[in-house]
Amino acid sequence: MPSHQVSSLNQEQLQAVKITEGPLVIVAGPGTGKTKTLINKINYLVEEHSVLPQQILALTFTQRAAREMRERLPEHQVQVTTFHGWCLKFLEEQEPGNSMQIVTEPQRLQLLKSLLEQEEWQELNELSLAEVSLKVSRFKNWAENEKNVSIWQKFVEAYNDALANEQLRDFDDLLLHSLTLLQQEVLEHSVQTLPRYIFVDEFQDTNEVQYQLLKLLARDVIHLAVIGDPRQSIYSFRGSSADIFARFLVDYPAAQQISLQKNYRSATQILEISQSLFPSDERLVATRDTTGEARLLKTLSRRTEADWILRDISQKLGGSDLLSAQRLRTELDEKHSGARFRDFAILYRTHRLRHAIEEKLFDSGFPFQVVGSESLYQQPAIASLIECLRWIDDDKLEPDEKLREQFRQVPKDLTGFQSLTDLIAVLRPIVDPKDTSSSLFARLLSCTHQFCSLEPKKGVVALLKYVEELAKHDYYDPQAEMITILTMHAAKGLEFEYVYLLGFEEGLVPYCKGETAAELEEERRLLYVALTRAKRGLYLLSTERAESPAKTSRFQTELIRGGLETLDDPQLNSILKKRAKSARRKQQLQLF
Repeated sequence: MPSHQVSSLNQEQLQAVKITEGPLVIVAGPGTGKTKTLINKINYLVEEHSVLPQQILALTFTQRAAREMRERLPEHQVQVTTFHGWCLKFLEEQEPGNSMQIVTEPQRLQLLKSLLEQEEWQELNELSLAEVSLKVSRFKNWAENEKNVSIWQKFVEAYNDALANEQLRDFDDLLLHSLTLLQQEVLEHSVQTLPRYIFVDEFQDTNEVQYQLLKLLARDVIHLAVIGDPRQSIYSFRGSSADIFARFLVDYPAAQQISLQKNYRSATQILEISQSLFPSDERLVATRDTTGEARLLKTLSRRTEADWILRDISQKLGGSDLLSAQRLRTELDEKHSGARFRDFAILYRTHRLRHAIEEKLFDSGFPFQVVGSESLYQQPAIASLIECLRWIDDDKLEPDEKLREQFRQVPKDLTGFQSLTDLIAVLRPIVDPKDTSSSLFARLLSCTHQFCSLEPKKGVVALLKYVEELAKHDYYDPQAEMITILTMHAAKGLEFEYVYLLGFEEGLVPYCKGETAAELEEERRLLYVALTRAKRGLYLLSTERAESPAKTSRFQTELIRGGLETLDDPQLNSILKKRAKSARRKQQLQLF
């Protein structure tokens, strides 16, 4: 292994890298160099042990993580993919004549909706379409533990029939069919073509079907290494379990274990506070020489919560208003130092919490991006606009049924337009006749300004390519100079200089409906994930008055014991003083 690579690894990382045979468990907490360790293990096998890259398989759980690993392994053509991605390629090799296509998410939801409209499934209408979709996926992944299993079994059978009639299969089918072939050893190609070295990133996210698939894949491997953190297991609703590490050790009793304990991300105070949620667990050690800042702010309402965040961001950018902040940011960009918009993340547990901060950010002019299903590009008017642009770029595409009538008004000849901005201005009333989404279009122009001045044809191609890449990464652009707004779940795997957590109140954090012990522990782990996204500054915000009087989060005492500082919003103090003064005046008047 090249000396420059060895010198960059700590003792535990190096130990993990040099184990090249048998099962291995690497427990890697947040900021401990998990991806770096995996990359070095792969390089070590190829360069020092002459392992062929095609014998190595690295499995991740998101395309974003897979892309990051591939970018850091440019010299070695190692297969880095998701479980679903590997299964798709495997099935294509085993069934070259199979004409079945993967169902798109809109197609899938439409099939489910059509089924639910049938009288046979009326009792499922109490659930939303999203809830039904999730339960179908959980059932297919052996994770559904509903009391009334029989109806779900029948419903999934009907759904599978509907897929088959359309020559479609969904992502869950990729796992299940691959598992069946491996169990039966009905393989067109020899088992020798299967990987001999397997690495599983974010192992705590593995569900039951994936785990069984992994065990079959690993039957004849030389080395199987799983890496992750039980304290970051937050996807039980998808079938994962924090107990998967303990289960692995039972199934592989000869497995070696290594813990990565040095945290290179978070300042000392942030790490100490985060770990106070798990006082009896093995502790990570902060390596940064800064204390950092971690505070709990009590404010009046969602609007004053948003006001405080904007003021704080503005101060950190170096200005008391947007203009001075942007001017200073330009100077800092030239020096490659200082805070930038992309250094800030605003996290929330439920989507309704983001509306006030989103409105304030838009009014302020601060650039921002919303990650995931609530992204700008997922909003109906913008999604329809993107569909229009796709059709303009390729008229062979079949427009969505709802848009066919509108598309007749879409201009195909772009010669009369000066820029993409001009084209979007013409398309706006077509996709949004009532003009109810003007703020969304304004945000689109702001977020894609680099394409808008291009001549229309080039602008359309560039914008579509950009949106396609964004879609692969949950609509998150890490290079964009924007404040990021996202759920606590979506924040997993990311890191920011400054993190603001909205709604640190009971009923939101933790957010529990049944309040079982298992649910509460997962909420604890989710909070841990959120807190450990922060490098330099961490700010939890609670309100004096939201939709109803807020209650203190049950996690607050633990975090304060760990070193979390508390302070009140000056606006709240001012209002409380006015209330007290008014109360005293009333008391005095009653004396006369």
